[in-house]
Amino acid sequence: MRKERQMVLYCDFHGHSRNKNIFMYGNNYAENPESTRLLPFILSKITSNFNYADSKFVVSKGKDGTARIQMWNALKIPAVYTMEASFCGADSGPNKDYHFTQANYMESGKALCLSLLVYCDIKVLKTLNEIDRSNYKKNEGTPYKDQFVIDYQKINRTAVIKELIGSKKLLYNG
Repeated sequence: MRKERQMVLYCDFHGHSRNKNIFMYGNNYAENPESTRLLPFILSKITSNFNYADSKFVVSKGKDGTARIQMWNALKIPAVYTMEASFCGADSGPNKDYHFTQANYMESGKALCLSLLVYCDIKVLKTLNEIDRSNYKKNEGTPYKDQFVIDYQKINRTAVIKELIGSKKLLYNG
């Protein structure tokens, strides 16, 4: 498949029974750590369900057999992750002390797709927000009203990379 198409992301989705929040395990390029942290950091800016601080970016010997490590070695791309979603809910943000609902999980999946657009520097987010608003008008009562209104001046690939590089705390949290 890599010979026919460019691979940008590999993400393995897991439920987590002990840790709270939604977060990612990623890998680490020591000489370019922002490359492996960029997508999760973008995701944290798009949805409050995702907790960047809980994400870890390490390659430990005990994890050599995991899909994340195997795919990172095979694909040679920075965006290889395991996305963990707690069965227990959140311990921060607006859902603190509540179990996640199906709507929370669906919102997080949608936010991951939107994050991928920012990651790839694809300029269609305004159109997607307009679609969200028109769907809301058709389906009154949906929990997604203005859920993904994004400030395009702040959440763009260049600005997010600059913010990551400018903060050792963000860059070396795991």
